[in-house]
Amino acid sequence: RMARTRKAAAEKKEEGSDVDDTTLDGMDESPEMPPKPAESMQRKMLIARASCFSSVTSLYTLRHPRLNSGSLFQLSNTSCDELFLLEDEFRCLFSGDTVISDGRARILSPFNPLFLVLPYLEKKKARYEQLEEILVDDEYPAIERMAENEQMMREIEKVADKTDACDEVLYKFSEKKALEWIRGRFELLKKALIAHAKLHDSITKDDEALARYTFGVLSDHLSASLAAVAKEHLQIKDAPVAEAAPEPLGMKRKLDDDENLFSIEKPPVKKTPTQSVTQKKLQQASKGTKSLASFFGKKAN
Repeated sequence: RMARTRKAAAEKKEEGSDVDDTTLDGMDESPEMPPKPAESMQRKMLIARASCFSSVTSLYTLRHPRLNSGSLFQLSNTSCDELFLLEDEFRCLFSGDTVISDGRARILSPFNPLFLVLPYLEKKKARYEQLEEILVDDEYPAIERMAENEQMMREIEKVADKTDACDEVLYKFSEKKALEWIRGRFELLKKALIAHAKLHDSITKDDEALARYTFGVLSDHLSASLAAVAKEHLQIKDAPVAEAAPEPLGMKRKLDDDENLFSIEKPPVKKTPTQSVTQKKLQQASKGTKSLASFFGKKAN
C-alpha cells in the first residue's frame, strides 16, 4: 500500500499537482515510529490568571527585594507577576491524548510592583529625585520599566512624598508612609490567610502566632532592613523558647538512691590459681590416700 501511494503521488507530481519532495520523503518513514516533534511544538505547562495575557507582556530579570538577587518577573503596563518554577525529578504531564515530557510547572503569581520599587526609594531617601534617577540598577537595568507600570504609578505616593520643581515630578521615600502601607498589607494578608489558607488551630487561635506567621509571609517581599523596621512597627514578638521542665524532686531522689544502691563496693572475689597439667595428674593419683601429715597427728584415746 505504501508503494502504491508513493507511485500515485509521483504520478500526481508529474501531472503538476501540489505534491512536493517533503511529502514523498515523509512516506518513507515507518508507520510504527511516531514522528519526531518539532522544536516549535515543544509544550510547557504554565499556571496563570487569564488577565495575565490580556495585554502585551514580557519577562524581565529584576532584583528581588528579599533575596537581593535576580528573579524573573512578567511585566506589562497594567500587571506585574513573579514567575515560579516547580521542579520535580522524573515527572511528565498528560494533555488530552498526548504526553508533555517537560513535567515542570511554571506559575505566575501576582506581585505588587511597589515591593520592587521600595528598596530603590529607600536607597535614595536623602533627597527628592526624579523617578528615572531612582530606578537605576546597573546589574538589572529592566527596573526602569517600572516607571511605565500603571499600578505602581498609582500607588507610589503611598510610600513616598511627591513634589513638583521646575516642571519636573520628584519623589522622596517616606518611612512613615511606607510603614503604614505595610501595615495595611499585613492586615489584608492576615484576613486572607484566615479565610483561605486553612491554617492549623494552633495558629488561628493564637493572635501572636498568627501575627508571626503573617509577617513571615509578608517579609518575603521586603528587604532585610525594611523588614526589621516593619517588625518593630507591627510589634511582632518572637516565638517563645521552650524551657526545659525542672526534674521532679521525688524522681531525683529515687534515682540518687538507685545510683547509691548500685555503687556499693562488693568484696573482691578470690581467684583460684590455675593448676598445671602435672599438678592435675598428681591430684587424681592421690585420691583415696591419706596425706603424710596425718601419720604424725595426735591419736584419739
